[in-house]
Amino acid sequence: MDWLRPTDLGARSALEDTAALTAYGAASIAPLRSYERRSLMRIIKISSLNNLQL
Repeated sequence: MDWLRPTDLGARSALEDTAALTAYGAASIAPLRSYERRSLMRIIKISSLNNLQL
């Protein structure tokens, strides 16, 4: 996913970017029902793992 490239988020490491994206994702989906939140967190986790492999 192009929008997850660490270079787009500044000069931080990929691990820091992953932590920031995960924290942002968790905060933005907090109001959702639990099953929706679980599926979105799974997507965020997969995206974060892809981010680390770049």
